[in-house]
Amino acid sequence: MSRRVDDPRQVDLFFAEPREPGRLPGAANIGAQIRGGLTKALKETAKSRAEVAAGMTDLLFGDVGDDEITKAQLDSWTAASKDGWRFPLEYLPAFIQATGAVWLLDLVAGHCGCTVLQGKEALLAEIGAVALAEKRLKARRASIERRVPGALLDQLMRELEARHG
Repeated sequence: MSRRVDDPRQVDLFFAEPREPGRLPGAANIGAQIRGGLTKALKETAKSRAEVAAGMTDLLFGDVGDDEITKAQLDSWTAASKDGWRFPLEYLPAFIQATGAVWLLDLVAGHCGCTVLQGKEALLAEIGAVALAEKRLKARRASIERRVPGALLDQLMRELEARHG
């Protein structure tokens, strides 16, 4: 049965192959991809660049100090001609909150061999991890119980129940 994926950034938890980070020289040089991602996020949001900058300023600096993110900075971080300008990673959470472009996290995580899950996907993955741990513990218990004579196992279980009620 084939599955249709509406969004190429959407990860299919059950059929996706784990991503291996690039190991070749220069594989982690993702500056152009970050620049492209920022540009795409700014195009996708309904907010203007000035509104995104103001939102980032509020999230990063609040009312403290004279620091601010400006539209000109956003323009420099996204312009291919401004090669010397680099987007600071410490600003990424504020940028994502200001634009709603959570998928930028997956862009970065993918270069580390990881996938970002949120909401229901994260809960589903956690349930799967717990189920797997339970299965392993059950198998370990069964292995131990096979090595313990029945009478001794019964005695140990009674003592355990007496201690812990």
